[in-house]
Amino acid sequence: MLFLGIDIGGNSANAVVADEHGEVIAFSKCGYLSAGIPMRGGRHEQHPKVWWIAAVNLTGKCLGQIREKGYKAEDIGAVSCNGTSGTVFLADENGEPLTNALVFDDTRALPETDHLHRVFGDYEKKRGILFQPSYGLPKILWMKKNMPEEFDKCRYIMHPADYLLKKLTGKTGISDYASCLKSGYDIVDGDFAPIIEKIGIDRERLPEVAAPGTVIGSLSKSAAEELGLSESTLAAAGATDGYTGGLCGGANEPGRWTSILGNTFSLKGITKDYVYDSKGRIYCHKLPGGNYMPSGMSNTGGKCLEDVFGRDNLSKFDASVLGLIPTGTLVYPLNSEGEHFPFVKSTAKKFVIGYGDEREMYTAHLEGMAYVEKLAIETMEKLGCRIGRDLFAVGGSTKGKAWLKIRATVLNRNLHIPKFPEPAMGSAMLAASGTAYSSLEEASAAMFSEAEIVTPYPDFVFQYERLYLEFKDKCSSLFSVNL
Repeated sequence: MLFLGIDIGGNSANAVVADEHGEVIAFSKCGYLSAGIPMRGGRHEQHPKVWWIAAVNLTGKCLGQIREKGYKAEDIGAVSCNGTSGTVFLADENGEPLTNALVFDDTRALPETDHLHRVFGDYEKKRGILFQPSYGLPKILWMKKNMPEEFDKCRYIMHPADYLLKKLTGKTGISDYASCLKSGYDIVDGDFAPIIEKIGIDRERLPEVAAPGTVIGSLSKSAAEELGLSESTLAAAGATDGYTGGLCGGANEPGRWTSILGNTFSLKGITKDYVYDSKGRIYCHKLPGGNYMPSGMSNTGGKCLEDVFGRDNLSKFDASVLGLIPTGTLVYPLNSEGEHFPFVKSTAKKFVIGYGDEREMYTAHLEGMAYVEKLAIETMEKLGCRIGRDLFAVGGSTKGKAWLKIRATVLNRNLHIPKFPEPAMGSAMLAASGTAYSSLEEASAAMFSEAEIVTPYPDFVFQYERLYLEFKDKCSSLFSVNL
């Protein structure tokens, strides 16, 4: 049996077809057709329909590849999708969009976030969650205030994975608890926080919530025809891209941690117990089997490299990186103002302490990201999480071998690189979890495979430890945070 996983990212989408052992049979990737509607003032919108257009496009490409290898469309037994965390839009009774989606990095809902801190303060303290403008619930409040006509017509508040599930099955109003977490869903109590209705959001507009990987039904006739799949193919509830990124990175049992470094950076691991943070730097997802997935998402990442050096120039610098380390220049590589993890500071700005030519500064940015990663690990450990010497790494950064070597050396840890480090594989694991396997943990363990292990440079470990302590001191003083 084969499984189709679809990843709806912020700037592009990809899909993978894998078998029950995690062997990749097909992979495709595409950008969105006029998908992004970037606006000034921290605004970023997409129309949900482009996600489905991308899904159809990707599935067609994958089908062509599997047929070349002797498989048929009927061999795909199940499909699941993921979408960006905190992305929401308003839909009618048929699940069709009434608005554009406010995307994960849209930060317009600052006043609404402040309002939530006032009225949701007890809930935030109870769960150790600090709502951010990028979260779904502040955006929902913003739409209620600024789109009253659409909000009045709204029957469902939806997330990307919800919309694709509806397009796959024809069933409207079903979500998953990974997608709903930032919209006020309490994973401990198993329902949306009751106070949501007190801020003017009717419970009936909120979706029915299933565990990621739950089989919802077979493909509708129209979906099967559009995708070129069989009506017997099952569709499973999805999750967020961060959730599936953790799964594809090997986070499937307590003690395993995945560092996801692409345009942004996040750290996720598996624990037996809910991890509480009084400072609201992290949030906890949940696996269907009962374990938890504490997660922290930073505003740093590879996007800063593209913004400073240009996407087309990055590869030409890589060859000289390892001959320049350690640079001694300290960089906190924020993508924009404000940081959420490993500390919370809304006024934090990128800093550069030191100088050098373009290649040296590029190398310093790679080192700076590794320092942030080390600080993130320390933060999780202070919260009681057990993180060993082995860390699993996924995301676009895994393509940069020099960057991986710097990260392993700064962290003084072994970096395990999956054969297929893409969130779409995590979605394929979700699809397999309720069909070929008895649990998500079992599916993830069976379908995960490792490509290589990147080890530290022993000669540079001590030097980087000294530079990291300097970096940490600069963060404390410049951002006025206690680290």
